[in-house]
Amino acid sequence: MTTTTYAKTKAGEWVAKGPVAIIIEGQVTVTKRDGSSKTETIVRVGKAWTQDGEQIRYGYLAPTSTAPTSAPRTNADDGTHTCRMCRCHTDRPNRSILFDGCAGCGCDQDW
Repeated sequence: MTTTTYAKTKAGEWVAKGPVAIIIEGQVTVTKRDGSSKTETIVRVGKAWTQDGEQIRYGYLAPTSTAPTSAPRTNADDGTHTCRMCRCHTDRPNRSILFDGCAGCGCDQDW
């Protein structure tokens, strides 16, 4: 194994799997199943084991942030907005890009 690939641990966590010389803390290029590649950040490494005569280990990936979207959630059919706090619907106009509060649920403190 001369490349680094994705693998899933027994706990269900996605990690980078590859040779000990490549899997180190920092940036690493991981080859996807379709042949393309992606740069990942390894924050810690696991214990090495021998696979097909080569020392292999897991590299635990930095968590990816899921930044909030800046666009309001608008239902195209009726023009209502979905509150990002409680997921209820409101017909009040969206007054903030980052907050869609509504009067019905009490999450309208930013209005």
